Amino acid sequence: RLTETHGLDQPVSKTAIDASRREAQERLAPACQEIRARLGVQPFQVLETDGTGSAFAHWKLNLQGYHRAATHGFVASTDRLLESAYEMGRLDVASRVRIAHAEPRRASVFPAGLSILTAILELLAAPDCKITCQGLRHGMILKMLQEGPTTRLGRQN
Repeated sequence: RLTETHGLDQPVSKTAIDASRREAQERLAPACQEIRARLGVQPFQVLETDGTGSAFAHWKLNLQGYHRAATHGFVASTDRLLESAYEMGRLDVASRVRIAHAEPRRASVFPAGLSILTAILELLAAPDCKITCQGLRHGMILKMLQEGPTTRLGRQN
């Protein structure tokens, strides 16, 4: 929705990227506050498992096609992600495809994905995240199914 609401599928200014990031922060603040409360204030590693992180790593490593082994473990700083959201936001979709080697569907939502990822890292006070292309989500889903439908963030509701 951020893409449509803030027109991020077209070239936009930093102002539009910042507005999308603020909206993401407003929506995600409760979940991030709960995560911080559970983990405490000590530094922790944020793992990024969705397509935005993988696309970002592929772009920054100048890789064409999908290279899971090359991008797994790539570390992306919060500041670098935000600057990249601004950079991608200034471009039209065709330029994003060419520069980031992304598919048109991914390129159209790339600035929004970077805004969301930046918002999450800022809310968690995390300086960076590590990109993982392993089966983390599948393992977590399997664990949740084994523990039962009431498990949420490791706690029985």
